[in-house]
Amino acid sequence: MKRTYPANINGQIFYIDEDAYLMLQDYLLQLKATFRGPEGEEIVADIESRIREHFDERIEAGSSVIVLGDVTGVIETMGRPEQISEDSGVSAQPAQAAGTADDELAEDSEKPFVSFNIPGRKRLYRNMKNKVFGGVFGGLATYLGWNANIMRLLYAALTCLTYFWPLTVLYLILWMIIPPATTPRRVLELKGEPVTPGTVGQTVIANSPAVADVAESDINENFFTTFFGIVGKVIMAFLGLIGAVAGFGLLVGFIAVAICLLCSYGWNIPVEILDLPPLDNGLMHTVAVLIWLLAGAVACGALVWAACSVLFNTRGASRATKITTLIMEILLIAAGIASIAIANAL
Repeated sequence: MKRTYPANINGQIFYIDEDAYLMLQDYLLQLKATFRGPEGEEIVADIESRIREHFDERIEAGSSVIVLGDVTGVIETMGRPEQISEDSGVSAQPAQAAGTADDELAEDSEKPFVSFNIPGRKRLYRNMKNKVFGGVFGGLATYLGWNANIMRLLYAALTCLTYFWPLTVLYLILWMIIPPATTPRRVLELKGEPVTPGTVGQTVIANSPAVADVAESDINENFFTTFFGIVGKVIMAFLGLIGAVAGFGLLVGFIAVAICLLCSYGWNIPVEILDLPPLDNGLMHTVAVLIWLLAGAVACGALVWAACSVLFNTRGASRATKITTLIMEILLIAAGIASIAIANAL
């Protein structure tokens, strides 16, 4: 098994295997040797920022470690230093002496090859260090800079003054869709702090309780938190089961109705199950209804997928899949509206 190294790239930590680490280090050292001066530093900083964006996409796609293929792809996309020098119009500044250049490269190789420390961007997670049930209000309070107890009191007051189930369902939905801050990186992103080796180490130390604290917390475990934590998991599993069954049933229903419509209006085959009236513009109305049914089927399929991921505690859809599904749903709804308008106009 290859060794992996943590690399701080433009203020963010990535875990890179040994071969990829060496290739990326060599590439960045060549960039620093090629581009000197204020303009060169700006170009190198821009390249490092783009490398971070590429690696971010790989992590969001499900990769846990950056491998050699990822680094090779980034280098091919960015270009070699001499190619970038030609494209940018910034000429590479030669070193004053070969020995000086070698010494500088040797010094650079001993330092972290990227050491920028920029403010981190905030991301919403559930705060597991400040939770009563699922850490939803703890995460929202940390993200917004509010007091978690005040948010909980407001939620309890609104729940008592209004119907009970809507706010409860909303809380459970937030519990399901907001990931927990269970890693140092997520804890830092929740607070909006830069993800650097120093801050990661401080977070690990801060989140590691002493042995006496662990023993005391085991003895004085809060029954209220434990009980409602179990109840919350049961409710989430129940809602996931209901969502999966309902989504699957609706999906089958949409497919059955679509087949009946095709048989009745598309192929003129009588369907005794549905007593469908004749339509003036049968084809366009059928197309419109089929598009709406397809939009409903896509929504039900997404519901089934999400419900099953909650029910079986598996990884949900990736960000790219969610965006693609949302775009598809919007396009289908727009096409359905346009088809109905055309059918009514004819």
